[in-house]
Parts: sequence; C-alpha cells; structure tokens
Amino acid sequence: MPGDEAIMHRDGNRLVLEPVPRHGLLALLATWEPLDEEFPEVTDEPVKPEDVF
Repeated sequence: MPGDEAIMHRDGNRLVLEPVPRHGLLALLATWEPLDEEFPEVTDEPVKPEDVF
C-alpha cells in the first residue's frame, strides 16, 4: 500500500484496511517546486496614533 498511515474499520464480518488519502494544504504544498524569487524587504512601521471620540 502507498504511504505509511492507514485507516482500519469493520464492514460486517470484514476488517478493512485502507491507506489514508493525502489531502489538505500540506499535501498540496509538498507537490510544488520551490520559488527562485527574492522577496522584497518590508519595513514594519509603528501605527500612528489617532484621536477617537
């Protein structure tokens, strides 16, 4: 079976063992190639105070 995790359940008198499907964000990201782009530096300026009445 593919993978290293399985789901086990009973179906009548049978014991069924199935591979865990790979779904979700981490499985999707694992299929992507790394980016070769540089990200720009972002300056994190403090919030300016405002008068609120």
